[in-house]
Amino acid sequence: GKKLVRSPSGLRMVPENGAFNSPFSLVEPQWVPDKECPRCMQCDTKFDFIRRK
Repeated sequence: GKKLVRSPSGLRMVPENGAFNSPFSLVEPQWVPDKECPRCMQCDTKFDFIRRK
């Protein structure tokens, strides 16, 4: 069976026993608060009104 769990990006369905692993499942990135990340972690571009996170 599956169960509904809360994650940083919202609610999602996950297997109850962990035995079923879909090849399409993605690991969610860790949430970083806006004030702790003023620049892109990949290209170091500063975020502003036009360049959003």
